[in-house]
Amino acid sequence: MNIESRLTELIDSNHPVTDSDDFIERLHTRRRKAALQRQQRKSGLMALALVGLVTIFSQLQINSTTNRLAFLEENYFSNEDFAVNEQFIDEAALFLINQSDDIWATLEFFDDVEYNLIQFDKELQK
Repeated sequence: MNIESRLTELIDSNHPVTDSDDFIERLHTRRRKAALQRQQRKSGLMALALVGLVTIFSQLQINSTTNRLAFLEENYFSNEDFAVNEQFIDEAALFLINQSDDIWATLEFFDDVEYNLIQFDKELQK
């Protein structure tokens, strides 16, 4: 008898009845939201991977260029090729002084390139 009274009580109580259309709507909404979150997570990871690859390839390219420049510097450009002897510099200084219309501009140029005019003057007086 206890079971019968329990069943009667359950039938008479006002339990909310599950509306099948509402249930289906909420289920589909939840599934769409979960699918959207998965898609956003996937897109985010793909973007992160793309940025990582671009960074890695950029670093490799920069290192390659640096190595190439170091190779060229070591093998093709030596300091001996660009070394200018003191006599040439002194002759160029004399030429600039003789051909200059404005001696102060010439002296300012020598100061800018840090040319030692005092040393040059002593050598001229010898």
